[in-house]
Amino acid sequence: MAKNTYKSDIIPDQNWVLRGNTQHNFNLPKSWIISVSGWFSTKSVWGNSEIDAMGGIDGSISKRMFDNKLVATFNWWNIQGFRYVNIVSKAQDYEKRERVLNQNQVFNLTLTYNFSRGKK
Repeated sequence: MAKNTYKSDIIPDQNWVLRGNTQHNFNLPKSWIISVSGWFSTKSVWGNSEIDAMGGIDGSISKRMFDNKLVATFNWWNIQGFRYVNIVSKAQDYEKRERVLNQNQVFNLTLTYNFSRGKK
């Protein structure tokens, strides 16, 4: 949780922001792992802008191989395929409203090898 302070007569001069993350791992047979994670942030004020609440869901699937020495992980960020962010910027003589759409989905393959696994 963070507290932002900004002195202005136009927008609130302070607000509390609650942010949260969660991750759940599911161990499956034959060394497979499925992970689902999510994040959320409440409405916040940054400078002269108010940003609506936002969040997202990500996931991955992993396979452990060769006596757990090699782990192959396929990640998928932004599973829902969109993230809207509403932003209102205010000043003495104007108010600007934006709805930003982030449709970027990221796919990533990671290979991790542990050379010291199994050594004493």
